[in-house]
Amino acid sequence: MAFLPAMLSWPAGPRASDGVWAPYWYDAVLRSTGFEPYRPRQVELTPEGEAVVAALRPAYDELHAARLVL
Repeated sequence: MAFLPAMLSWPAGPRASDGVWAPYWYDAVLRSTGFEPYRPRQVELTPEGEAVVAALRPAYDELHAARLVL
């Protein structure tokens, strides 16, 4: 299928392909009409969350080093 500029926008609202959970999960998707620029999220972790990140960081770094790079 060739790329078409029309693929970058769509009408707001539900679609037949949304599935039964759409009304509960997809509020922002149902309101959307196209892609938006990337905006990094600011996340603040609790001390417990920071401890989880520290504990899992070595595994993440190992997986990141083995990632596919195209």
